[in-house]
Amino acid sequence: TNMIVQNSEVSTVVKYEDENYLLNTATSSYTGWKIVSLVPMAELYKKIDIIKSTIIAILIACIVIAVTLSVIISRSITLPVKKLVKLMSQVEKGDLEARIKIDSNDEMGMLSRSFNKMIARVKELINTLTEKERTLRISELKALQAQINPHFLYNSLDSIYWMTKTGEYDNIAKMTMALARLFRLSLNKGNEKTTVQNEIEHVNNYLTIQKIKYKDIFDYFIDVDREIYGYETVKLVLQPLVENSLIHGLEYKEGIGHIYIFGKKEKENIIFEVIDDGAGIDVEKVEASLHEKRETSGYALKNVNERIKLLYGNEYGLKFYNLEKQGTKVEVRIPAILAEGDSNV
Repeated sequence: TNMIVQNSEVSTVVKYEDENYLLNTATSSYTGWKIVSLVPMAELYKKIDIIKSTIIAILIACIVIAVTLSVIISRSITLPVKKLVKLMSQVEKGDLEARIKIDSNDEMGMLSRSFNKMIARVKELINTLTEKERTLRISELKALQAQINPHFLYNSLDSIYWMTKTGEYDNIAKMTMALARLFRLSLNKGNEKTTVQNEIEHVNNYLTIQKIKYKDIFDYFIDVDREIYGYETVKLVLQPLVENSLIHGLEYKEGIGHIYIFGKKEKENIIFEVIDDGAGIDVEKVEASLHEKRETSGYALKNVNERIKLLYGNEYGLKFYNLEKQGTKVEVRIPAILAEGDSNV
């Protein structure tokens, strides 16, 4: 028998005819009477089972609701993500018109807006790069047209002809070889970039031809660090600068003129300098001509400056200086980047 005593009340479990009952007795303090109640334990357990079943049913209902909400919330997140992934796949294949429809202001909505803005920006940048590439191709073509100048070619061949008349066979061989290598290096297999070594060889061939043609008008000196021979540069950079020195600096100079070409690596840049001791230039006028849209007499210099900036950025290009005594210095600044692949043409 189990006994629970609380104040003047007594509860106990008793067995009667093979059934358990909860016997409760209480004494009235007013009359002194005893109150006795007898409750079958099976009835009590039945109510407990009902409560237990109700709790289990509520728990199952909560779980079902939680799972349903979880699926709904998950789908509300995963479906937009799947759409975004699908659109990214389209963009990866080159479809820059792909846009995701925005119908919410939550995090996915913000992500979708950022995606649409990013694709629009990518398209804009590609269009800009395409335009730059087109401008670059035009600039390169004009550079080649200027290089393969019929007037220059005619004068060179005319010089060779007259040298055959005077029997200057050594000079004929030198000029013919220099002319052939000049044009071969100019073409450079269609590449806009070349190595410093090839560019130095190219300008050396040009000066060899001009030296033979003009004889005692000028001398030249090339001093370029061999350390930078394997670095890349825009092709046809130095020859227009040297030609400019010859035409505008030395052609009308009394006595013999001089052209100096220097090259070195300075921190993260490659620096070329083309110096002459000629008549000098109007620096402000020349630098202003680099930004003119129309073609002027200084177009070759503008072309060089434009191609450098298109390939490497606006912080690179040409800079002009008047020397203290007499003459001009042109500085070429490009980034120090090692050339890739075959450096020969």
